[in-house]
Amino acid sequence: MESVSRFIEKKLRLEVNREKSAVGRPWERKYLGFCLTNSRKNPKIRIHWKTIKRFKQRVRDHSLLYFFNSIATLTGRDSFQFSIFL
Repeated sequence: MESVSRFIEKKLRLEVNREKSAVGRPWERKYLGFCLTNSRKNPKIRIHWKTIKRFKQRVRDHSLLYFFNSIATLTGRDSFQFSIFL
């Protein structure tokens, strides 16, 4: 890792963020939301589990906001005060 970082910084004149940089197996690392499966015969590209988890949470958040905004529209209020305990 050190020799690669040195090459990138010296020859390419780019800055390496050492907090984000890591070395690991392809199936253990995430790149742009994707990862590789651990199969030598038939490796596949798939969506990383963290990306799926983040997407599902965003869908839940938007669904709740849509639900409460539609209630506010039906009741004729400009804003709707609510509290949710999840």
